[in-house]
Amino acid sequence: MAGATHRSPLLEEVRATIRVRHYRIRTEEAYLLWMRRFVLFHGKHHPRDIGAREAGHFLSYLAVEERVSASTQNQALNAPVLLVSACAGAPARRTGRRRAG
Repeated sequence: MAGATHRSPLLEEVRATIRVRHYRIRTEEAYLLWMRRFVLFHGKHHPRDIGAREAGHFLSYLAVEERVSASTQNQALNAPVLLVSACAGAPARRTGRRRAG
């Protein structure tokens, strides 16, 4: 179909999870952007194939190379945690990992 957009079933699941939790639309948008950056940082590997070590590499990159603030690092961590849990069909939990820096 011309002009049709392909929507990722995984991202639709994440959107549904975010909406069930009543997050603000701006939070949803920010999380989806962080999820995209996370996946792109890891060479477009599926999130189920990305572990805690890789999440740490992403956070270190953000802290050292991108010089993002502590609160931004927290959001950048929470978004992929939610993404990975959506892949696993499990409830999202924080990894217990603290931000870099």
